[in-house]
Amino acid sequence: MSTTAYLSIKTQYENIGDAFIIMSLIEQLSRHAKVIVDVSRCPEEFIQSVEHHLGENVIFKRGLGSTLTTIAAPFWDKFLNRQAYYFLIPGGFSGEKSPDKYLLGSAYNLLLRAMKIVGVKVCQVGMSYDNLGVRHKKLLMQKSKVFSFHYPRDLITSRYFKELGVPHSGVIPDMAFNHFNGAIKFNNEVKEDRTNIIFSFRTDKTSIDIQAIESVVAKVIKSAPQETKFVFLSQVKRDDNFAEKCFNKYVNTIPNSSLVLHQHQFSPFFKEFQQAALVFSNRLHCLLIAARCGASVRPVLQEAINTKIVGIWRDMQRDEDILLLEDLQLNHRLSYENLTDTLPLDIDALGKEMDKTFAHIFQFSN
Repeated sequence: MSTTAYLSIKTQYENIGDAFIIMSLIEQLSRHAKVIVDVSRCPEEFIQSVEHHLGENVIFKRGLGSTLTTIAAPFWDKFLNRQAYYFLIPGGFSGEKSPDKYLLGSAYNLLLRAMKIVGVKVCQVGMSYDNLGVRHKKLLMQKSKVFSFHYPRDLITSRYFKELGVPHSGVIPDMAFNHFNGAIKFNNEVKEDRTNIIFSFRTDKTSIDIQAIESVVAKVIKSAPQETKFVFLSQVKRDDNFAEKCFNKYVNTIPNSSLVLHQHQFSPFFKEFQQAALVFSNRLHCLLIAARCGASVRPVLQEAINTKIVGIWRDMQRDEDILLLEDLQLNHRLSYENLTDTLPLDIDALGKEMDKTFAHIFQFSN
């Protein structure tokens, strides 16, 4: 029996991390099935950034009507007695839904329910949920009843699901830990000649303590060896202003520094991470992609608002890597000797765990 996996993606593509985990999902699916991806609601930059990393088993559908045909195709597959999967995209979800979005979400859940009735396996993996509003919780409860496989990416979400009564299949590592079977060269060997330090922060929420983050940056710079090169990087377009602000503050006193603003390609970020000894960030996929490239990473977090990142690091039993802005001992922990005394993440083990989960999802598909 032939097997096809379908996805319909909607993104504004201002976050290279979101593109990376979606590409990771597509690559994993392509090992087990033909993959049809509706990208008609995505900018061309997104399509170009992921398409050339994927094999011939992946077909991108563009143009008018692609969304409807991608949603209708699983029904036709089941009519022809073919195995069909429909995957929702991974990512982080929180907050409330407006009345209009609640109605649209309810209609979409009815469509997913119809897929389940005809035998399509509806799945979602690699997501996290927290602090949902009343309408958003109702949508999640509706949706959870149609899933054949439902894997959040951290134990905090798993516990949240149990509190809400949301059924799920287990926990899977974040999609950033995908092996890619050699399709992407991460150059993740830890080399002694790595000396660069990267700072990459989001500051777009009023609850973020920008002053405390700036203090961390200043203390790390003061503590680091004189020959260190500092890179101020923005993974997301709306992080550009803070990266530029930091770069302009230090460029005259530290000539050995550079600014890397948001781009629509992976390679400039990989290049920077491959040369980095340390990466400081409160962006989950900045940290995980940097770790994939062999850098030591230090999450700089506020526990109350960075729940998903704290949870993922604790799931990996790497609490000691986290730099909490609320920590009274933070100043001592920011000495260069303490910062560099850390082991790389066990990427290989996490990737194998992911492979095992996807093998389980598709074990009866052929």
